[in-house]
Amino acid sequence: MFLAKRKMMSFRNLSVVVPVYNAESYILDILKILIRIPNISVILVDDGSSDSTMLIAENFIKEKKLAMWKIVKSDHKGVSNARNIGISKVGTKYVMFVDSDDSLDVESFLRLENYLCDDFDFLSAGIVHSDEFLNNVSRNHKKALILNMIGVKSDFKMNSNNRLSCPGPYSKIFSVDLLLRNEICFPENVAW
Repeated sequence: MFLAKRKMMSFRNLSVVVPVYNAESYILDILKILIRIPNISVILVDDGSSDSTMLIAENFIKEKKLAMWKIVKSDHKGVSNARNIGISKVGTKYVMFVDSDDSLDVESFLRLENYLCDDFDFLSAGIVHSDEFLNNVSRNHKKALILNMIGVKSDFKMNSNNRLSCPGPYSKIFSVDLLLRNEICFPENVAW
């Protein structure tokens, strides 16, 4: 009984931030994928769409009665700004970034559920990076490492024992505290 309750609650620790801009032709695809993940919070950040993307999303949320999903509207300032707005709206322990045109293998993703009951700084493509690893890295290198993880080039070089499997924010779950504590945000002068 305890295990079942623990599993049911674990995704409550996760918010998925989805920056959205003029995605009417594919927004339903990612929404139909995300709804299959129980108990997650979804934050759709509208980056000033001029098509019917937000109407489609609003109708989906209303029809499915998704109380933990919300839409945040913004002027068109790019995907990085939208992700940063999403970070500021997160009310959970962990955050993940998924673009509106991304796909997600839900079955594989559901296997991560047990990790969300533990404490970690980030989880990347099946590799869990803990405080133990990050505590051995200087503050400047830690910030450079995290910037590298979200796709920003830095001077930080990792040795052969420590590697990142996929640069950029996709396929990673971050501790919100890690991002805030290290003042990590997406650079708004980069359009990706």
